[in-house]
This record gives sequence, structure tokens and C-alpha cells, in this order.
Amino acid sequence: MKILYCQTNRPEAALAHELLHIKLLCDGYRPYTSSLALTKKGSCALPELLAMLNNEIPHHRFYEDFLALGFTGTQMYCDSDVDSFKRITDAASKLSGKEPTEDFLRLYLTLIAPGGDGDSNEKDRAFMTLQSKAGSRWRELERIKGIIEEYRDATGLDSELYIRRILQVLGGYEKAWVGFDDDFPRCGFFTTEEFTQEEGEAAERQYCNFR
Repeated sequence: MKILYCQTNRPEAALAHELLHIKLLCDGYRPYTSSLALTKKGSCALPELLAMLNNEIPHHRFYEDFLALGFTGTQMYCDSDVDSFKRITDAASKLSGKEPTEDFLRLYLTLIAPGGDGDSNEKDRAFMTLQSKAGSRWRELERIKGIIEEYRDATGLDSELYIRRILQVLGGYEKAWVGFDDDFPRCGFFTTEEFTQEEGEAAERQYCNFR
């Protein structure tokens, strides 16, 4: 396990944040970050999507533990978090509204993250800007928020069920395998029908020029 770091004005809080990620792993959390898929969307979009979810979902699970250590919600993230809502407003304003839901989700997950040091007025502005651009996709984003909240309040740590449901909401991830280890197919699950590792790797080469 390796913790990367950079210059910060709150090193104790930053270290505690990263150690809580590790504690979650030690307690049984499985990072579903490996994937193979037979479709173009699954092959190309799943790696980034899973990495994003694996970083953001645990924040909801250990936020109360972070506060219990004596830190405040404003110390939860990096120093630049103070400008995060303005950056989201700027990014959302540049969206055409025709992008895939994943592009909106990337911004939305920051807005619903627990804690944070951004200005509340800027946060409201970011929400309104993103919602106006998302249109009907906003309902999908809110469904994903509800799934994350269910995981936050669940007794178990395995997030497989919740990852499955998020992928179903987003759509286009049929014929995919998602794993918490590269040991295919034992350490993971298929979203629909099963396929071989050779078939998955061939799809990656075809669609994304991997390997």
C-alpha cells in the first residue's frame, strides 16, 4: 500500500483521510477497479468510471469517522477544494447537454461529496448550472446519489450490488466484467452473460488500443 502526497496546509487531516481509505480496505472494502468488456463503451469508459467511483464512494462511508477524529468537514479534502464549486460551474457551463451521463456524473459526485471547503453560494450555483445542462439526465444522477447513500448506510462493506445498480442506471455496460482483482473471472462479477478473458482482451485491442 502506497500513499502519495503533495504540499498541504493541513497534513494531519490529509494523512487521516488517506489512512481511512486504507482502514476501509483492511475492514473488508473491495475496490472494484478492474474490468473487461465486449462493447466499445464498456472497454473504453469502465476503467475511468470505476476508478472515480472507487475514490468517491468510500468518502461517504468514512466521513463520520473523519469527523470523530476531531477534524472538521472543511478539512476533508485538499487545499484547492475551496475553489472546487467554481470549477464545476465553469466546467458545467461548457457542456452542450449532449454528452454521456458519465460526464455529468464526474462533476455531480464532487457536488454531493460529504464535507468540503467550498462556498455554499458557489455550490448552489454549481448545482443549478449542472442541472440545467443535464436535463433529463438529472434524474439518473439523483438515482445514483440514492444508491450511494444506501451503501453509506449499509452494514456490509462489499459494494458489488451498488456498483451493479449504478452501471444499470448509466446503461451501456452489458457484456462486461468488473473485478476487485485482476484474477478474471474469479474475483469479480459479470454484468450480464459470461465471456472469456481472450474475448475481453480482443475487444480492448479493437476499441481502445490497449495492450
